[in-house]
Parts: sequence; structure tokens; C-alpha cells
Amino acid sequence: MNDFFVKYLDGKSEYVKGKEKVLSDTVTELSLLEKLDYEKIEYVEIMLHCEEISAGDEGFYLVQAGNLRCENNDYGIGYYNEKEDGDYILRHIITPVFGISHKSDSFLAIVTGMEMDVCQYVKIENGKYFMKARFEINGIVPYENIKIEFHTLSKDADYNEMAREYRKFILHNGFKPIKERLNPQLKYSVDTPNIRIRMGWKPVPCQIHEQTIENEPPVHVACTFDDVINVMESYKKHGIDGAEFCLVGWNMKGHDGRWPQILPVEETLGGEEKLKKLIAKAKELGFAITCHTNSTDLYSVSEIFNEDDIAYLPDGTKSVEAVRWSGGRTYNSCPKRAYEVGVSTLPDVVDLGFKGMHYIDVITATDGRACYNPLHPVNRKEAGEYFDKLFAWCKEHFGSSGSEGPYVYYMKECDFCLYVSFADFTDKNGVHPLCDKTIPFWQLVFHGIVASHPYAKTVNMTASKNPDDNLKVIEYGGKPQFYYYAQFVSDGSDWLAKGDLHCNTDEEIEFATLAVKKAYEEYKELSYLQYEFMEEHKEIAENVFEVTYSDGSVITVDYNTKTYKLKKNS
Repeated sequence: MNDFFVKYLDGKSEYVKGKEKVLSDTVTELSLLEKLDYEKIEYVEIMLHCEEISAGDEGFYLVQAGNLRCENNDYGIGYYNEKEDGDYILRHIITPVFGISHKSDSFLAIVTGMEMDVCQYVKIENGKYFMKARFEINGIVPYENIKIEFHTLSKDADYNEMAREYRKFILHNGFKPIKERLNPQLKYSVDTPNIRIRMGWKPVPCQIHEQTIENEPPVHVACTFDDVINVMESYKKHGIDGAEFCLVGWNMKGHDGRWPQILPVEETLGGEEKLKKLIAKAKELGFAITCHTNSTDLYSVSEIFNEDDIAYLPDGTKSVEAVRWSGGRTYNSCPKRAYEVGVSTLPDVVDLGFKGMHYIDVITATDGRACYNPLHPVNRKEAGEYFDKLFAWCKEHFGSSGSEGPYVYYMKECDFCLYVSFADFTDKNGVHPLCDKTIPFWQLVFHGIVASHPYAKTVNMTASKNPDDNLKVIEYGGKPQFYYYAQFVSDGSDWLAKGDLHCNTDEEIEFATLAVKKAYEEYKELSYLQYEFMEEHKEIAENVFEVTYSDGSVITVDYNTKTYKLKKNS
């Protein structure tokens, strides 16, 4: 198991011996230290188990299910490229871990060197199973040595033990539980539902790719700052005294309108004067109010657009996003420049009066972005470090920070993950063929460290016609997440829940308020668990799940009766 397979660009291959180092009684490190001619290498991979594994054997692979939302490309949180001969390759792994339980042999492999560049590779051939860690080199010299730690587990280890082992690892390597880093803003955010309101946007997908002041489409106004005040007053009237509002599309030209430009405040929504009135009203009513910005996307229509801020690909071309958002063609920002531009523009946002969990879009929903611009080269590991620094800056100035997805590489300074997956695992069609069942592995690791919401499809869960959506949030230890005007893509390809919320009429405001109130009342009883680790998750009967927390509390979720029970540790 300590031989690395090296595949060259010319089709040749060889095995190279790895170096083993014993770190403890249960942990061994394997590294590839030899100087190789990486400019000629396509990939390096390592077989993760030496025993032959056959269909029907006792045990399991812990596989990361990937995002099945986009069938034909690699966009999103991981996607398995399936080949005809039964090879499954998952790029963009959200946690660099591989779990294997086979008969009496169980272990967790944690990639610690080049972890942002590893792929999960599962091969099934003639009833035989193989799991490999593959590092795609493609002629680029690695910025550090490839290293993998093999953690031996108990003989009958299940996915809960694997998650606990990985949690122990990250806590030993700089992560801190929520309760050890609390401040007033973070505590308020963790203890209350998160309410996102998308206020305005230009058409998506946008047909004008390079926008100018002259051809820029008008902003569609979904709601104004005065409308948001009406929502807040409705919450207060119905007894909701805790909620954190996050304004989306409040900035110049609305959601994804002119990044990296943020200000001036969008006039069609009421402008800066009305925004400050809203912020004052939120404070008066006892609600936190924060906002959404972006540090990964660039649009040429921006007044501060600078081509030198764009990340370059290895061939020297500019990195361009596959999707056309409101601002037109979306250029990918270099992480170093994103940090520098962020800390120069965000102070003006702080001055408006926002306080709480500041949300920066996209960052944690994308893998590490390398930049090959000779003016500011950044490798993928450094990309993670720059965004960690940006989150830390936001925590210092706003009180807390959050983002969109679950990539572990940015989680040290991130307090909230909007959703852990884009995939809809409540739908059997959303489960990859490799998966026999889906499990809350990410939550078992990060609950109590990063607050989260399980799936994009379970946003607005108490407004959904499917009660399983709300139960899934409870089973997975989620913080309630609501989104007004979640549906905004004109071709109907929105990834959020179909139970949308609006606030333009009294009836719409009332409907949304009652949905939030239901979740708020439930969450008041459950929110204390956000400060505890999720220790064990298991199915105790068909469609009945039991979740045990580190303080001894137990939640039982029954999808048959559409109910749940909480048993506090007395």
C-alpha cells in the first residue's frame, strides 16, 4: 500500500516507493518525498487498501456523494465523472478523507499534503472494488509533498467513529468549537433563524455578457428597504423576537450586479437613506441585520474593475466562470487580490451599521482557486489561507462570518455554512449509484464547530409542502434558514427550495411570518444543541433516526409519523 503509481503524460507509468513514518500507535504517515519530473506527469495515485475487496464482503466505503445538480460539467460542490468501465472520479472533494471498513480492518485516510488537489477514485470491475486517492498533476510542479495519514480505527468502526476521528484531527489542527469563540454577534446568530431577503437583481442568466453603463439591464426590484421593515414589524407582532436578517442584492445594481463594486447602495430599493432607516429599525426591534457581498466574482461593468485582479489559468488565459450571472460574463478573482480588494472596500460597508454574521458569497462552495498571473501567483493552499484571512477580518469588524458551502479548506474562520450540499438527497434520484445510503458525515464532524443548514432544497422548510424537509433540518442539526425571493433564475434552474417566500402584500408577509414562527418556536427548544458535538447518528427502525449529542441529548426523527422527539440529558 506504500507504492505510488505515477502516470506520465506520454502514457508511460511506474511505481515509486513512498516513505512511511509512525506518528503514534494508531497513526502512520505515508509521503511521496522523491523528486520527480513533475512537468511530465499526468497524475499520481495511491491504492488505499491492500486487501482485496469483493462485492458482498462485510464492510463499506465512506464515499463523498458529490453534487448531482449539474449532469454535464464539474460546476458545483463535487461531481463524479463516470466512465464506461466502472471508474468514478470525484473532483472538488469537500473533506480530504477516505474511510474504509472491510471485515475486521477499519481506517480513515486523511490527506495532509496537497489535500486541496486530491480526487476520490473508486473503481468497480468484475465484482471487485478499489478505492484510490488521485492527485492530478497535469505537468504542474506540486507546491508541497503529497502526504496521507492512515488512522487505524476499531475493528467494527462505523461512519460515526470515522467522523469523530476526523473531528479530533481538525480540532488538533487549529479549529475551535463555537462555544470557545463566542462573542455577542456570533451568539445571537447561532441562537436565531437566518432570514435572507433577495431584494433586487438584473436578468439571470444574463444575455449581455460584457455590460457597460449604456447597455446594462435594469434592476428588477423584488422588495424595497421599506418592505423589509414591514416584514420585521410582522415578526415582532407575531412574537418572533429573535431573527438575523441578511440583505441580498441591496448593493449597487442588485444581486451579482457589479462586483467587486459594492456601493453606492442601490437607489431603486430606496438608497442609503432608506437603508440606514431600516438598520435603525432593526436595532429598535431587537433584530440583527447583516448583508451579502462577494469576493470571488468580477464584472467588467464595475467602476473598479481591474483586469489584473483576474485569476489566470495555467496556460496564461483568464479564468472565466461557466455561468452568466446578473453582471454578465463572470471573471474569477485571484484569491490574493480578492482579499486585498475586500479589506479596502468592506470598511465602507461596516460604516453603514451592519452588525452580525457577514455573508460572503460562493467562497466555501468552491474548491481552492489557484492563480497563475505572474503579478500575484497563488497556489490552491494559499488561496484557502487568503480567504481564511478575509473571514477573520469580517469577524473582527462585523462580529461573525458566513458563506455558502462546506469546503473544509475555508472553515477555520467561517462560522456558518448556508447549505452543506446542493444535491437533494431527500429525492432517491438525487443519490449517486455509488451510495447505498446518505449520512450526515459533514455534520458529525463539524456540528458544534460550524453552524449549518443541510441541503439547498430544505431552505424555507416550514413553508414547504413536504414535511420531510423540516424533519431533515432537525435530523441534521441544522440552523433554520429562510430565503425570500429564492427563485430568481429566469430559466427555472434555481437550486433552492420551491417553497418560496415573498413580502409585497399583507397576505405574503403573513404566510412567511407564520412559516418562520413555526421554525422559531421549534428552534428555541433545539438551539442549545448548536454548541454541542453530534456524536452518533443511526437508523433505529425503517425511516426512524436517532441522533445523540455530546451533552447526552437525543433527538429521534420519525419520517413515518412525520414527528420528532427531543430527550434532554437530565
